Amino acid sequence: MAFNVDSSLHKASDPIHEYTCSPCEDDGLNSEAQNFCVDCLKYYCSRCESKHGGLFKRHKVLDRKDVKKWAAVPGTVVDDLERCEHHPGKAVELFCGDHQKLCCHICVSVVHRQCSLIQHIPDVAKGIDDKPEFKRLPQQIADIQLQIKKLQESREKNQQCIRDSRAQILLEIRALRRKIDQALDQLEQNTIKELDVMVATFEEQMKKDIAQSAQLSKDIKSLADSMAKTKTNNSLAYVGYSRCQELITETKAILEDNTSKQEVELAFVLHTGLNHIINSLMSLERFGEITNTSHVFNVENVKQFNAALTIDKRISNISGICELLSGELVLVDNYNCRIKLLNQSYQIVDHCDVPTHPQNACHIAGNELAVSVNFNDKNRHEVRFFNVRDSKLQQTRQLTCCHRVQNIAHHSGRLYIASGTALYAYDKAGNQGRKLFEDESDTYTVYDCAVSSDG
Repeated sequence: MAFNVDSSLHKASDPIHEYTCSPCEDDGLNSEAQNFCVDCLKYYCSRCESKHGGLFKRHKVLDRKDVKKWAAVPGTVVDDLERCEHHPGKAVELFCGDHQKLCCHICVSVVHRQCSLIQHIPDVAKGIDDKPEFKRLPQQIADIQLQIKKLQESREKNQQCIRDSRAQILLEIRALRRKIDQALDQLEQNTIKELDVMVATFEEQMKKDIAQSAQLSKDIKSLADSMAKTKTNNSLAYVGYSRCQELITETKAILEDNTSKQEVELAFVLHTGLNHIINSLMSLERFGEITNTSHVFNVENVKQFNAALTIDKRISNISGICELLSGELVLVDNYNCRIKLLNQSYQIVDHCDVPTHPQNACHIAGNELAVSVNFNDKNRHEVRFFNVRDSKLQQTRQLTCCHRVQNIAHHSGRLYIASGTALYAYDKAGNQGRKLFEDESDTYTVYDCAVSSDG
């Protein structure tokens, strides 16, 4: 070691304690303290504490479970600056050059026993006032305090941002709930309206049948009463008989017609689509995912533009998009098998059809772009190249592949194609195609690809 500390260390035969009993130490004994008296500012072993407790019953004594609250005995540790971080009852008097650590005698005996660069702090501290790094310390402290302050302010601002985000998300959740409720309310109103119309229609029919039956019963009874009065007049009796037969025949026909009608009983059958929606909702745990949107892009504004054409047979499904150097946009409409060109005002100025469903598009150079076309049922896997001149799309050539063409990317004259399970690379002419990576553990392990600016 770099210096002799024999006089400062305990004898090799004596155990080293973090806290030594004060009375025992006065008597030349070495006993570990188990208690600390706040009033006496002394340490006591169990034996000495029993005597101390008998004499000073009102003194506040802390045991080992509160050892962190034990104070330094006056004359041992001057202030907190020289208190050992690992042994609060001891002062740091040594410096370990191997670990660049301040140490007390216990630290040296227990942790730094094998270290070779143990120095006495007064020796290390000589001339520190003249050292540039010591003179820079106040500025370093000021700088780090400023950084801490900035960090605190940033975190406080972010904390408020998180709270504001929560409030905004709550508004969105409740707005979604109101939208769902409105849709359900409308479905309920429409269904009840249809129910009421059907009930009113059938009730009106029942009312007509009841009224007709009552009238027939009344007519038959009236005719029967009239015949009862014509027993002595054969002519009147015959007339009454004839009319009764006619009315009976008419009534039987009406009764037979009503008997053939089935009893009306209404039932509610849930719409199959709605049943699917309910099952889907029941399978969900929440309306959506809460994500951390801290990234390099911030939304400046949101606008909606119509990307549909009157000749489109299906709803537009934009599966790819790419921007040209001119600022024009190219949209890949998968469902309509169509490439659409938009000007800087996001208006469709031209379009070009492809034979099957296009997947994605990427910029090549200038105003040239490539579009991936893939249709497994027809075994068609192509990359079609287009040029844009004077706001017109013009197909220039195509590359046919023997593998699926899902998504594409371009960098430094090379075209990268994701097939679903593998990544391929081609030169601009479509030659030298080679497989860079493959993973066939699932159907879509390599579905998309992108190339960084440095390749």
